[in-house]
Amino acid sequence: MAYDVLIRGGRIYDGSGMPSYLGDVAVKAGRIVEAGRISGTAEWVIRADGLAVSPGFIDFHTHLDAQLLWDPLATSSCYHGVTTVIPGNCALSLAPCKEPDRETILKSFERVEAITLPALRSGVKWGFTTFPQYLGALRGKLGVNVAALMGHCALRQFVMGEASIERAATPAEIHQMKEVLKDGVRGGAIGFSTNQNPVHMYADGTPIQSRFATDEEIVELACALG
Repeated sequence: MAYDVLIRGGRIYDGSGMPSYLGDVAVKAGRIVEAGRISGTAEWVIRADGLAVSPGFIDFHTHLDAQLLWDPLATSSCYHGVTTVIPGNCALSLAPCKEPDRETILKSFERVEAITLPALRSGVKWGFTTFPQYLGALRGKLGVNVAALMGHCALRQFVMGEASIERAATPAEIHQMKEVLKDGVRGGAIGFSTNQNPVHMYADGTPIQSRFATDEEIVELACALG
């Protein structure tokens, strides 16, 4: 049988928990069709002697939200065998975001993620407001799979503006947040993340938006996902 890709001679870790073994992996039409000692031919043969061959790793806690806009290969991840990344953790995401709030959202990454503000300003080319639009800005350019969470900070800022870092949300504001979150999930978000960590704050010491949320707000947003 002729394959599209044949990876020869690598040490195979198949993810089952069984011991690794030396062998080959054959790919046809984008799918692994055989693994072991393979005698067939392929259009493209990759020698993997001395290398590990395994399923791609999923990094379920990343903060690549901004970096993916200037480094769509996510080189800090894919070079280490990661093929799927989950950005949007710790309540931090770039969307949803209205134009007047862009600087505030960038600053939320500055201290918590130790990314300099000049780097963020230079690297984030705005052109999106909603979460689906943010995903659209990524789509078609990526070298890894991206499953993104909507961050509670951006969600609060989007609905409440500067009041999001001053007080609890009103019932009407919570309702609006739920609707924005639902639209984001329908548009591709895999969920949302929140954060009550007391050390997560802006550079001037102001707590990030999600830390002002009540338990009621968090539960209501979780219910929206359901």
